[in-house]
Amino acid sequence: MTGDRPVARDDTPEQDRRAQELYLRLVFDRFPIPVVIVSLAQGIVRFINRASARFTETDPQDAIGRPIVDYYANPQARESILL
Repeated sequence: MTGDRPVARDDTPEQDRRAQELYLRLVFDRFPIPVVIVSLAQGIVRFINRASARFTETDPQDAIGRPIVDYYANPQARESILL
């Protein structure tokens, strides 16, 4: 059993990875605090939960794929945050 989901013996590693990703997305989406998952190398939004979407007044689907610096008050601050 992985988390709360039983793993069938014939699940492929890809199916299992997708199920785990879906589970984590559901958990993060229900967090009451803003959560944004960003690719470190590209700085692109990969996931934004409902709390973060409300905070930034953004539709989550519109945010995915956009540069995270679009949400910074000071885009130059990204470098200092990553250090």
